[in-house]
Amino acid sequence: RVHLSAGEQRTGVDFSVLVVPVATIDGVVTDASGQGAASIQLSLLTSGPRVPAGTPQMVGSGPVLVQRPGAEGRFVYSNVPPGRYTLTARGSSASPPPSSSTSMIMVAPPAAASSADYSYAQADFEIDGQDINNLVLTLQPGATFSGRVVFDGAPSSRRPDIAAIRVGLIVPGPTFFTISNGTMTGNTLTSMPAVSVQKDGTFLVRGIGPGTYTLRATLPPDADRLWGLESAVAGPRDLLDAPVEIAAGDRISDATLTFSDRKTEISGTLQTAEGRPAPEYVIIAIPADRERWQKDSRRLQLARPDTRGRFSIVDLPPGSYLLAALTDLDPNELNDRNFLEQVASVGVRVTLTAGGKTVQNLGI
Repeated sequence: RVHLSAGEQRTGVDFSVLVVPVATIDGVVTDASGQGAASIQLSLLTSGPRVPAGTPQMVGSGPVLVQRPGAEGRFVYSNVPPGRYTLTARGSSASPPPSSSTSMIMVAPPAAASSADYSYAQADFEIDGQDINNLVLTLQPGATFSGRVVFDGAPSSRRPDIAAIRVGLIVPGPTFFTISNGTMTGNTLTSMPAVSVQKDGTFLVRGIGPGTYTLRATLPPDADRLWGLESAVAGPRDLLDAPVEIAAGDRISDATLTFSDRKTEISGTLQTAEGRPAPEYVIIAIPADRERWQKDSRRLQLARPDTRGRFSIVDLPPGSYLLAALTDLDPNELNDRNFLEQVASVGVRVTLTAGGKTVQNLGI
């Protein structure tokens, strides 16, 4: 990471290019009975830095799927550089999708069948120049996530069109999916699109792959100004304040998603020592409870003051927060506990109750 200020020139950012051995990975994808699937898609993801695929510099510089899994499920990767990898296999009984001979970047994986038909297998490994032979991936049925949506509001509040609400489990952070000459890389092969809620308030997401997810429940635009997602629980599990861990074949049922019209708000003004508005700053709200410093948490929110210094942060869950003004912010720092500790050391504590609206003015 290199940080540049306005007008700054950085020199001496040198790289040492080394010759490193590449490896081959071969194996087989089977189902629980030892048989292959009609359609198998493979996606290889490295945990290290990546350069967007599809660019001229990347052609031929990464892993190449030289043998795609056919009826027997056998596959071979060549040209695999050193690093840590996750190999994901997704199978279905439908015919395989057409492969591409060109390079492209997509935000969602190509569909091969109904999500109810998907099965998955994953393997994590490290490459250090040595080949991996006879890797076995055994497909397991995709997970399901089901439950119902309820509303907790005043009798006079207009309920939104329940069929326009969408619920899904989303891969946290940036998502990407690339395909170049049939070689797939990315982190979206295991996730499914959000589904619409049925008229009776129930929902069912099927075919979810193993991994870590965050819950998303979106309202139609005309309703999200009045209503907000207050809680989401499945038994003892809180689905909002911590990532949702999904294993192959999981069945998360009886989830209750509660929308409330008791929306919270922290508002105020930000001024300099001379009493002038400070619109160039960023306002950040973080939980006072360090146990709630979770990655991509809904309890971590930002706001920009307007030209008169006024700011507003809405829909924070009830609780205690620390409010601070920053000159600059890299969004990645919100997942850095050392950074959050610095914010906490200077933050102003505010408390929100259900539906509460708190005014807190800040001065530089």
